[in-house]
Amino acid sequence: VKKIRLKSAKAMLTLMFSGGVKVTEQASGEIKNFMKQGGRIDKESRYEVRAFANPGKRSISEARRLAYYRALSTRNELLALGVKAASISLKVAVSEQADDRDAVKIYLK
Repeated sequence: VKKIRLKSAKAMLTLMFSGGVKVTEQASGEIKNFMKQGGRIDKESRYEVRAFANPGKRSISEARRLAYYRALSTRNELLALGVKAASISLKVAVSEQADDRDAVKIYLK
């Protein structure tokens, strides 16, 4: 089972994937806790799911595709919590920074 490391701030949660694209049960619980803090699930809130692609040893298209699938997996977690699809935007960004490697960030807008 691949693990996901988590970092959290008031308006942002970072999921650090280590291989794979699925959100683990532990990470799912952390997303749930993050979203329930301060009533973040409401009709007015907007969310951005930003996945970072870092090619490393892969092609840029393969890295972007992996990041996109991770963003979709994270989006599905938000949908399961009751967030409306229209309130979620997805972005995939290429980053050479080590801190962003394999990261998906959820921003409360």
